[in-house]
Amino acid sequence: MSWLKKLFNGVYQDSLLQCDIKRLAGMSEEAVWHHVLNGSFGKEEGSQSLPLNLGRWAGGASFFYVLHRILQTTEPGYILEMGLGESSKFISHHAAKESSLKHHFIIEHDQKWIDYFVKNHVLDAKSKIEFHDIEHRADQTDGINGLAYADIPEEHWLNVDLVVIDGPFGRGEFARSNVLALVPFLNDSRPFVLLFDDAHRMGETNTINELMKRLTQAGIEAHRAEYGGIKRCTVVCSKGHAWLKTL
Repeated sequence: MSWLKKLFNGVYQDSLLQCDIKRLAGMSEEAVWHHVLNGSFGKEEGSQSLPLNLGRWAGGASFFYVLHRILQTTEPGYILEMGLGESSKFISHHAAKESSLKHHFIIEHDQKWIDYFVKNHVLDAKSKIEFHDIEHRADQTDGINGLAYADIPEEHWLNVDLVVIDGPFGRGEFARSNVLALVPFLNDSRPFVLLFDDAHRMGETNTINELMKRLTQAGIEAHRAEYGGIKRCTVVCSKGHAWLKTL
């Protein structure tokens, strides 16, 4: 039994080492993304013009760099954001300067968090916070379970150009699956961009995989790109925005 114990300990220690290597690699990559993010801002605006708390529950440096590039280059007119937080401040700051952005809707399930946020942060008039409770979807006919926002208006799916997915909590086999409801409203000529935070987690990965599958079934050419760091974010976009894979 001693040799078996030694073998087990060796495998266990090797597993811990691999985890440490992966964590350190993510931290190094995150530091590079911070540098890239700071360099992406012009001198006239500066990366410090809007204080942001990056990482932890909020998006990391790669997420905000990709979001910044999407806002600047695709010029979305209608943005739907799932989850109120740092990215809400970032998008609203952009909305105040850009006439091309007409509507920014933010979906949030925690009324106490909404109250605290609006007390401490002023959003642009184009930015509207909508309260939507969360529901645990189980035993769905399409097999999609997990936490999701309830009763999202069809108007959002009809008009949205950019969807930012950072909520609700990432729980269930298919986390943050609301975005799947967008597919029936798309066609192969309609431009769209979807940006997922926390795409390194299994629930979010399952939702993204299901999204790509449904887009293919609908005959819609879509492109996907992963951007790393301590956390990973994923872009899914229409064929006209395929260059977003090269950021």
